[in-house]
Amino acid sequence: MRGLLQNIKLFRSRLNSCALAMLVTCSCAFGQPDDDVQVNPLQEDISQRVAELVAALDSDELAERERAERGLLQLGPKILQLLPEPTVLTSAESRVRLQRTLGILRERQITDAVEPTTITVDGIYSLNDLFREIAIQTENRIQPLATDDFVSDWKFENVPFWEAIDAILERSGMELVPFAASPQGLMLREVISASKESRSAVNYAGVFRLQVASVTAKKNFLSPQSNVLQVMTWLVWEPRSHPIFLQLHHDDLQAILEDGTRLNIEANSASREYQPQKGSSQIELELAFQLPNRSAAAIKTIRGSFTAALPGRSVEMAFGDLDHSEKQVQELANLTVAVEPWRKKNAFHELRFRVRLEDAERTTESFRGWFFENEYYLQNEQGKKVETVGSTTTGLSGNEISMSLLYELEDDPSTYRFIYRAPGSIIERKFDFELQDISLP
Repeated sequence: MRGLLQNIKLFRSRLNSCALAMLVTCSCAFGQPDDDVQVNPLQEDISQRVAELVAALDSDELAERERAERGLLQLGPKILQLLPEPTVLTSAESRVRLQRTLGILRERQITDAVEPTTITVDGIYSLNDLFREIAIQTENRIQPLATDDFVSDWKFENVPFWEAIDAILERSGMELVPFAASPQGLMLREVISASKESRSAVNYAGVFRLQVASVTAKKNFLSPQSNVLQVMTWLVWEPRSHPIFLQLHHDDLQAILEDGTRLNIEANSASREYQPQKGSSQIELELAFQLPNRSAAAIKTIRGSFTAALPGRSVEMAFGDLDHSEKQVQELANLTVAVEPWRKKNAFHELRFRVRLEDAERTTESFRGWFFENEYYLQNEQGKKVETVGSTTTGLSGNEISMSLLYELEDDPSTYRFIYRAPGSIIERKFDFELQDISLP
């Protein structure tokens, strides 16, 4: 009898594991692109790993179940759409772990944008294989190297992204290519300069990495008060992120020479805003000070701060039954989207919607144009986009935008859905930095 019960328990465990794996596979396959559309191999790797970890949540071994749960949490909020909701076939153990994982990842989804990702690896990898593993864990892509003959034993445990990247670069004799952009991610090259300065004065702040790029002393003979020491600082962020704007706070800048003398901020300096170009992952910040005495050989430390507005993960809101008489409202984090029912306007159908971002008046004021880069469209029953014949901005305030869209519809308007896709939140945060041991010209 005991043997029969054990066999039943084993069968049920295997059934649950198979069911969970099938749920993950189905959730990944639903809505897949057509055969002629190239599938992202990195996404396939993530989907396969999620399926394996979800199945392991129902393992007979406690250590294996805990390892699987940690593995899912480590992959982060990007896997939320791949995780299945528990069903009647889900065992009690798997249900608890799945619900706990879903809850934690949904909470992290809001603040994930400003926190650095971490890397955990333990094994022998070539650089390209290591970069692929890093991309799976962090969503930060690194352009593959043409020659991948450097193989080493790598071990990182929850190491922040930029710290791990710098450790990899130092060991492999590589460096980041300054101010280069590629859709394949960060670009690397063999070290051009092995000087001490090439790897000094580096600091990390959240998803950002700062490094002194150059120091220039400018002497104006006609206007001595315009003499300036220019410290150009290279600011790069994790490729998965894209700051909407940054503001360098000149009032917070402090520079101390080796002898303890404090450098004054250049008289004409003021806090400056930067709006990174779409697709870029780096900018150059100018730190300006009054010229020190010629005897000064180095700056011991520069301290400062900047504010960055970072979008959270993109979310999709779908609004159906648009011929209903009531306005539909959906909220997520600090984003609210309200869609009004169809209005007949001559030969066209008009759809009005409003987007509001709570607690972000200054942020929205600084880059209203960014809102219009968010994706919104009408979708028919076949899932295809329907082009608008006209659009008008009907309202624009500090943290709210209203739009009117006109469509020429042939089918019943109630069969269409309105889709709005945008970051579920925008997080504005102040970051402190400190750069040390900067040689003077």
